[in-house]
Amino acid sequence: MDVGVLSKVVKSLFVHFQMPAVMLLQEPVMAVVGAGVRSGVVLDVGWNEAVINVVYEMRVVGTGRRSRRGVRTYRDIWRKFLQEEYSSSSSSADGGNGSDDDGNEDNEIEDWEIEEILTRTGWCQSFSRSTSHHKDETAITIPLTTPTPPSTLTLPFNKLATPAEKTFFATTTTDSSTPEYPDDDDYALPELVYRALRDCPIDVRAAVMQRIIITGGGSYVPGLKKRVIDEVRVLVKCRGWERVGKRVVKKGQGKMLAQEVGEEGGYQWHGEDTASLEEQKDKSNKQEAEDTSGRGRIAGVESFGSWVGASLVAGMKVRGTIEVEREKFLAAVAAGGTGFPLDV
Repeated sequence: MDVGVLSKVVKSLFVHFQMPAVMLLQEPVMAVVGAGVRSGVVLDVGWNEAVINVVYEMRVVGTGRRSRRGVRTYRDIWRKFLQEEYSSSSSSADGGNGSDDDGNEDNEIEDWEIEEILTRTGWCQSFSRSTSHHKDETAITIPLTTPTPPSTLTLPFNKLATPAEKTFFATTTTDSSTPEYPDDDDYALPELVYRALRDCPIDVRAAVMQRIIITGGGSYVPGLKKRVIDEVRVLVKCRGWERVGKRVVKKGQGKMLAQEVGEEGGYQWHGEDTASLEEQKDKSNKQEAEDTSGRGRIAGVESFGSWVGASLVAGMKVRGTIEVEREKFLAAVAAGGTGFPLDV
């Protein structure tokens, strides 16, 4: 929360409700408390962005990572999806002779109707279904009342998972000539979790990798939590915990070879695996043994949320990270300050 907004909220509590003191608690730590554990990885899929933090022994480790793939982006992709379906259905109803109404405001779908539709019909495919060619052709009818003229869309159930796929799991959410290299604030949710785990110290990673907590409004999309956990498992098996890629050098050559086209080959950071089939099988068997033994296993934990965790902490009368007293705060605000310590 912005410091200015937080200052106004705290001032309202002191002035209107006469609170003697206000205790400020960290949201990721409270989400961990709401899950009943002391350590974990907290992925908060909020309205504007998705934020991930690592909590170890009730303390936040590092500065966290952010991605703009929040509920707002999910809503915008749903709007584009419904608008395209509405335009195609209108043009087919007119026999293909309808005019281009992209700039007509009467044809736009209102935000409240988009949010109601995505809440009722939006869902996320499982990892196994996303990689297979299985399609559920069950027809779903969606009435649209806000555009002019009103219309009714008939879509296959499998197609309703497209907005969630583009928002939370696509390589990039923007039009780019190099989608394999997304922006630093546009990582997919599984990539965000993997990078947070990879950058942890080894002892911290061992304690939190089995306690991935997904909270926020975006976490209520059906199937999202399981899909994120499954994709993180695949990323760990494919990449491991190394921070840099491996060089692939052809055997029998003393230096890197140039490509046949004439361009320099350089380092093949994402080159093909040169290991034999037997070595790959041994590696997969070792990974399966680690998974079944419980060590090095990626797993998720359900949490009641940061509000419930904060209620539990406040009920136990535990002192928070920062406690703001009424008299000191009002005196600091009157002097032109924010009333908070420098680390807020």
